Amino acid sequence: MTRWLALCLLLLSAATKADGARVLVVDLGEAYTRSTALAGLLREVDKRLGAAVAQHRAETEPLREQLDALRKSAPEQRGEQLRLARRISALEASALAAEERLALANQQAIEQVNEAITRIKQALAKEHQALAVLDINDTLWVKPGCTCLVTDELYARLNEVLPVVSLGLPE
Repeated sequence: MTRWLALCLLLLSAATKADGARVLVVDLGEAYTRSTALAGLLREVDKRLGAAVAQHRAETEPLREQLDALRKSAPEQRGEQLRLARRISALEASALAAEERLALANQQAIEQVNEAITRIKQALAKEHQALAVLDINDTLWVKPGCTCLVTDELYARLNEVLPVVSLGLPE
């Protein structure tokens, strides 16, 4: 633990040298607010998920009410109850499959953003002749105002090269 702490402090002290930063630092914790692609993706996923929940509820609630009414008023009509229960089960399975498709599409879209971030970090490291570009969460402490902080530059470039990311699903 002590060696790791010393190594981190050594890297951070090297990052604040006057002749330029040898280690750059970015804060990816604000990605969903500072990346236009991720912010738009979040809105799109929320919109689609809300619409899917509303549609699912509109389809299943009347069936559930019919099933409950049949159970109370005509318990001998097991065939009709079974038909309704199967229809509800099919709708549940369909909703789950749609949710899984949305989650997979979201994951793939996020991966596009992550790949763009990786390319930008590599370009920043090369341009600044830095050894590495660390996420601020991987550091112990960064001096405020340090020239090693390149978060603004990263998000400016990200929004320029990838302003929007698509889920790739039909409407």
